[in-house]
Amino acid sequence: MPSAAEVREIAAFAELIDACVAAIVRDEDWQRFNHFLEEMLLAGKLPQLPAEPEAARMLACALGRAIWNATPLPGNGFRPRPIPAPGRNDRCLVGLGYKHKHCCGGAPAFPRVSSDEIWASLCKVLPAATVRAAASAGKLPPVALGAAARRLVDGGDPAAAKRLLEPLFRGALEALNERHEEALDVLCDAYGALDEPRKKQALLERVARTASPALRASALQRLATVLSDAGRYEDAWAAFHDAQRLEPDDPGLSSLEVTMLLAEGRTVEAAERAAFWSRRLRRLGYDDPAFLGHLDALAKGGGAGAGEAFLKIAGEAPNRLNAWLACQRKRRVPPYRIEAPAPLDPDDEEAFTRGVRQHLLQLGVSEDGLDAHLETLRRQLGDLPKRSSHVESRRSEPADGADSSAGSMGAGAVLIAPAPLAATEEAWQSRVQ
Repeated sequence: MPSAAEVREIAAFAELIDACVAAIVRDEDWQRFNHFLEEMLLAGKLPQLPAEPEAARMLACALGRAIWNATPLPGNGFRPRPIPAPGRNDRCLVGLGYKHKHCCGGAPAFPRVSSDEIWASLCKVLPAATVRAAASAGKLPPVALGAAARRLVDGGDPAAAKRLLEPLFRGALEALNERHEEALDVLCDAYGALDEPRKKQALLERVARTASPALRASALQRLATVLSDAGRYEDAWAAFHDAQRLEPDDPGLSSLEVTMLLAEGRTVEAAERAAFWSRRLRRLGYDDPAFLGHLDALAKGGGAGAGEAFLKIAGEAPNRLNAWLACQRKRRVPPYRIEAPAPLDPDDEEAFTRGVRQHLLQLGVSEDGLDAHLETLRRQLGDLPKRSSHVESRRSEPADGADSSAGSMGAGAVLIAPAPLAATEEAWQSRVQ
């Protein structure tokens, strides 16, 4: 696992790759790109590399050739146009006038740059229309499709991301591997944004059953989260343990396990597992001081303040929600009105149906479910023994000393939302039915 310093170097290199790919696609000219990269290195954009002029030129040539050769050029049908290595007696590509054998010929070869890294950068810098056209033509590999779809989701168009990615997961999934992980994550996010939880769960279950082990492990982790959110804790833990068997050293398991324990209110166990994962990740060489520090804080507190401690390692979305809730706590809740239901006479069919329908709607029952509820209520009333009018009249009178106004909050009373909240409540009920 990378150390914190290595993580920073990787991030700096990723930024340099983004800048290089943007420069390449600007005019697809090797000489101009080589000069651009040389200036970048001289400006210290990669501090861990020497920035003396001659060394920078050599590094720019070696690194630039590795990046250029891995870049799918839009002007070349999204295929690379590689620069061949010069022969020993050819002029070196550095441009200092030396033969290759007297210049870079004895230098170690620069590590090969992954095409997947380049595709991710390419999808960031190309116009969205160009990316969509390339995807429609079948020229984007899974990593590129995932990167392109992520851009669509982040830009507020999850439906377009869904259309882009769904074909990737049709048919047999046995050949899908870790290169499809970003696409799987983004498609799940798109389903979430489109309020299609069943599709998301069905996709995760299919991938968890049939894809390669690495992708199955990723799907199982997301499936555990989905099941835990639905309160299906036993199934969620089964998915978690399946993921753990496939990828036992995945750091993501630590936050997932602690999150699931906190969701069940098992804060003491969450603290114990946080301590376990802190020790285990350190033994494995994981070096992220912020993440490990928050695991340690949670373990040290013995479960106290678990939610606050874990928010620091839970990601961006939970923290945005927490910040929003903190703002809402300062706002006064508009007063609700208490409305007692009108007496309902089952013998008056029309009035009974109208009154019950109105009452059920106020309680949040959807229109689609009203008829079934009415029929159930009629059947239950028919099964009850008839009570005498004497008993009914006594039950309708408040007890001695009782406040008759308090009876308005008795069984069947309804809280009527004030106008500013009525539409919000209606929208909420439409989502939870």
